[in-house]
Amino acid sequence: MVGRFKRKWIEQIAERNKASFLQWQQLHVPAATNESDYTVVSFSGGKWFADQLYSLYSFYRNVGKPQQWLIYNDGTYTKTQVDAFRKIDRVTVCDLDLSDARLPIEVFQKFPTLKKVEILAKHISDKKTLITDSDILFYRHFSALINSDSNINYYLVDEGNRYFDKDFLLAHPSIVQPFNFGLLLLHSRFSMESVYTYIEERYRKGVLDYWSDQTAFQKLVINDAGFKALDRDLFKVGGSDSFHLSHCVDYYKIALRHFVGPVRHKMWQYSWKKVLGV
Repeated sequence: MVGRFKRKWIEQIAERNKASFLQWQQLHVPAATNESDYTVVSFSGGKWFADQLYSLYSFYRNVGKPQQWLIYNDGTYTKTQVDAFRKIDRVTVCDLDLSDARLPIEVFQKFPTLKKVEILAKHISDKKTLITDSDILFYRHFSALINSDSNINYYLVDEGNRYFDKDFLLAHPSIVQPFNFGLLLLHSRFSMESVYTYIEERYRKGVLDYWSDQTAFQKLVINDAGFKALDRDLFKVGGSDSFHLSHCVDYYKIALRHFVGPVRHKMWQYSWKKVLGV
């Protein structure tokens, strides 16, 4: 009962902070004191407008101005929301064209997250590219904790090792560094053939499931030496603070946090002014 009361209180704080941020940002474009070598790519829609804006502002402020930021629209952004993004230097809002998608169109209706697979496939190159969800905030230690000159591709380590297809979990009961599809830092080309093959086989057998994309990538990072896991304590996914007023991380020490569903309210509980230094 106490935990639920605390969560309700936190959610109220979060909503007030979100409203104040949305009001403030109408008159303030994101400040950037540095240049970033990365092109940033994200996929979101109207429901996540505030989160996407906040994520973008945190990158500009704490990492630097990207080479470009491409936001793939899921089709639900309003004209007003798109215009808000387009006011920001180097931000482009794109419609996602799936006419040349390798995966069958019908799978995207049932599993929209598979669109991220097609988006990623469009951006495999030797250029420094960051693929990120809209519910990730970047903090000041990000650049210091990333070796951007590396040829290694980096991925987020999930908070648990259960977010995979059931038969894969039975065959791999102890996954030490489970893949999370929230963020990829790409520094070199790699093949997605095994990812597509796995998803296509699951589809043909009628066993394609919600976690099949993560499972496909988990198999990829196990077998491809060009991928390395990010430090899970510094590149945080989720957390144990959903029902607590305190936070499970020190935001002055970590590089980023992926505020997955159960802790999404924590994204807005902590002062956005402190995150953005305003």
